[in-house]
Amino acid sequence: MAIPASSRYYGANVVPVEVNGQVRNTMYPGEQGPFVFSYTKVLLGPRRLDQLAYEVYGDDQQWWRIADANPEIVDFFDLPPDTELRVPRD
Repeated sequence: MAIPASSRYYGANVVPVEVNGQVRNTMYPGEQGPFVFSYTKVLLGPRRLDQLAYEVYGDDQQWWRIADANPEIVDFFDLPPDTELRVPRD
């Protein structure tokens, strides 16, 4: 099972797990490395996290990188317009 480099699970270990007599490949996350932040970005207006990811990374599916870098935020769907977010280096 190949995990694409753009995935948040890239580098995770894949292990076979038996469930009800069937073997399934399951991701087992490895040790989390430190985040490196190149800058902080202010979320302005009604922009969503996927839109910010597109602006920064050119890929709206990379929203999880910003979410992972801001673990203190539980709900990204109801942020005030002036919320400051940490944005990891590309």
